[in-house]
Amino acid sequence: LGIHVGQTTPDGLFTLVEAECLGACVNAPMLSINDDYFEDLTEKEISDILDEIKKGGKPKAGPRSTRFAAEPTGGLTSLTEPPKGPGFRLRKELQ
Repeated sequence: LGIHVGQTTPDGLFTLVEAECLGACVNAPMLSINDDYFEDLTEKEISDILDEIKKGGKPKAGPRSTRFAAEPTGGLTSLTEPPKGPGFRLRKELQ
C-alpha cells in the first residue's frame, strides 16, 4: 500500500489501522476490511485480497485455510457431548 499505520492511500481507498485484538486469535494472522474478516492469511493472500479490492472486486471473507470456522484442525476437544439437563450438579439447597 505504501503507507504507514494511521495513514490513508492517496486514492482514499485504504486506511491502515493497527488493532490489538480482532477477537479471533486462533485464526491469526488475519485482517478486517470494513465488516469482513479474512483469516489464516499468508503474505500472498493479503496481497491478493488488496489487489482484488483495488480492481473493484469484493474478495470472499472468512478463513483461507481448510477449516470451516475457528475449530481446531484436529477436531473438537470440548463441548463434544450433548448438554446436561436443567439443574445438573445444582446444590440440593438450591433445588
